Amino acid sequence: MHINNLDIQTVEKNTGLQFPVSLRRFFMTVPDGQPNKCIYEDGDIEFVVSEFLPLVSHEPGSALESYTQMAIQRRLIPSNFFPIAIDPGGDEL
Repeated sequence: MHINNLDIQTVEKNTGLQFPVSLRRFFMTVPDGQPNKCIYEDGDIEFVVSEFLPLVSHEPGSALESYTQMAIQRRLIPSNFFPIAIDPGGDEL
């Protein structure tokens, strides 16, 4: 699914979040599904990714749906944490 700036703005409006420029760029350039590489680094932290979540989708399992369930409805994660991927154990990153 191709993500554009309007899709991102809609998600930001619906969640009250404002994504950093680097994450906006990521959403527009990285396709949903299997990543080309499975280890991503952020400073000293490495993340192992098995699947990227679609930002929005008409099917269950989008990043927006995960955020709504986990941060808003169930309050399992901080409201400023927006899941974008799944690790090999099935946990959202």
